[in-house]
Amino acid sequence: MRLRKHNDLEDRLREIRALRHCDKKEIAAIARIVEERTVEEGEVLTREGDQAREIFLVRTGHASVYREGQLIGRITDGQLFGEMAVLAAGRRRGTVVADSPMELEVASRMQLVSLLEQAPVLTLKILQAVSARLQASEAERWTQLHKADA
Repeated sequence: MRLRKHNDLEDRLREIRALRHCDKKEIAAIARIVEERTVEEGEVLTREGDQAREIFLVRTGHASVYREGQLIGRITDGQLFGEMAVLAAGRRRGTVVADSPMELEVASRMQLVSLLEQAPVLTLKILQAVSARLQASEAERWTQLHKADA
């Protein structure tokens, strides 16, 4: 029975956009370290300034990201969040609040670091995803600055 449950989890993980480049072996490794979590609308998932201890993979639902009380972004189905602060062993740079009920897969920092030490290809894929997100953020910031100048 446990095998069936594990296979169901792997199927759900494959549906997450942030994991689309992972192969079967990598998905199986991720499945071993995540736990399912459901949250209600209005629940705070991370708080700005808190020590980062977990990463989140969004299966369903939406959330808003705030920095210093200002809305700075939205998170939706298939996205990964919280990994930058976890990888840096740092503090959260924003508060994330569920805008709807959400289904998440959550991994602790210790579990993630252990997995990444054993799976260098997965490490590279996560770094590529983080890099792409940073590039998109910089491009958006650049566009906003130029709109303000116009």
